[in-house]
Amino acid sequence: MERTITIGFLGCGNVGGGVWKLLNGFADDIAHRTGLRFSIKRVLVRDVNKTRACGVPHELLTTNADDVVNDPEISIVVEFMGGEQPA
Repeated sequence: MERTITIGFLGCGNVGGGVWKLLNGFADDIAHRTGLRFSIKRVLVRDVNKTRACGVPHELLTTNADDVVNDPEISIVVEFMGGEQPA
């Protein structure tokens, strides 16, 4: 039986975008090996209009951290923000 874990990203630059690509690119393999499927629900960014090479759908982007950290459907929040603040 497959289980879905809902994730929220804080940041989507080089590292966050890379993790996005990996989770999506290997989604079927991860599900086959572990029985887990990851669903990325929201992605915090500085600028929702910036073009992103990783291909995150625009509707997942937000500039409000509360949309990620206070969403009761998100089980795991991962932080990929550069620098110390506001991370």
